[in-house]
Parts: sequence; C-alpha cells; structure tokens
Amino acid sequence: MSSNLIPQVKIENQIWQSVNLNVLKFNNGDSIPIIKTEKDWEKAGDNKTPACCFFNNNEKLGNTEGVLYNWYAIMDTRGLAPEGFRLPSLQDWINMLEKIGGNKKTINQGYRDSYLCEGVASKLKSNFGWEEDSLGNGTDDFDFCVQPFGGRASSGSFDSYVGGMASFWTTEEVDGGGDVKSKEFAFYSFFDSDENDVLFDRGLKGSGKHVRLIKV
Repeated sequence: MSSNLIPQVKIENQIWQSVNLNVLKFNNGDSIPIIKTEKDWEKAGDNKTPACCFFNNNEKLGNTEGVLYNWYAIMDTRGLAPEGFRLPSLQDWINMLEKIGGNKKTINQGYRDSYLCEGVASKLKSNFGWEEDSLGNGTDDFDFCVQPFGGRASSGSFDSYVGGMASFWTTEEVDGGGDVKSKEFAFYSFFDSDENDVLFDRGLKGSGKHVRLIKV
C-alpha cells in the first residue's frame, strides 16, 4: 500500500494511521502466512515465525477491522510498513497519550510493572461499537477511531470479548517479570470498555493483536 493511501490523523506533532493495518505481504512481496487453526497458530509462536489472521478466520472482516498479527510478523526484517511509516514504540504511544492529557503512572501487577495512561481512552475510542452496559462509546476527539475488534491468544483461540476491548502491538520487547526472564513478551496498548485508562501490558509474542503505524 502506498503511504499516500493510508488514512491518517495528526495528534499534536505525531501523524498516526487512523485505521488498523491490513496488509498480507511483506514489503519485498513475500506473503505473510495466514494461519487459521489453533494448533498451527500456537506452533508459529513456539517457532518464532510470522503469522497473521482475520478475526474468527472471517476474511470479510479484513477491510473493516484490519488484520491480527503476531509480534514476529510485525518485527520481521522484510517489513510491513510502507515508506514513510514505521511501527510505534511503547514511548511513541505514551508520548501521544500524554500530549492529549493522559497521566502516566507505573502499576505493579504482582510480579511485574506495567504502565497506565489515565483519563484519555475515551478521547481515542470510536463513538460506536463499544458495549453499552459499561462506560459506553468514546468521543473520538481526534478521529483515531479505536474500535473493539478483539484479538487472538498465543494458544490460537480468538478472544470472544468483541465489543469490549482493543489491543495494539508496540516494538518494545520485555521479559515476563518475576522468574520469567526470557524475551517472550512485548508491550501492547490495551483499551477496555470499562475503563477510561489505556493500559500497557506484556503480551506473549505469539498472540495476535492489531497494529497502528506512525509516520516517520
């Protein structure tokens, strides 16, 4: 996809993709493996190989919801981002959220530290599609339009929590905390229907999450 065709939005001094990434090839033309079965998805994560999929294996959702990628796909040296864009770091996300009024804090989740940016999730959530029995839809002040499209666990199961959550990879790899010192995890941003905070937690690299690009 040409960078000129990517829907984008400016938030302070950053320019972000305003829809979830939806590419099925690396920049050199190689196809990203589309993995359907739970067994093969889990195997890709165990083998540290790229994988992508459509939510619930429904290809019709790709144009509206984007594609779910494991971390090995987004970090593959063949590249996913078109010229002029790149994958966002943890700090890119935090910088953006702080500039729109978020208050960053470190939280301890038992044996590991994670991060919150308080009070700004609603400014980025879409004004439709979120569960009505919670905080409800966002105000989407910046046309960033975070929609609750779910994800995929490293075991290969799809998250049934559609309507309630959205998650996006960052490039920041990290250990699991406590005794889990292997670099099998990476930070991701998490939006929840019941919260107005954006959580940055550690996810197994073999899990499937959406991607938003940031302009170089």
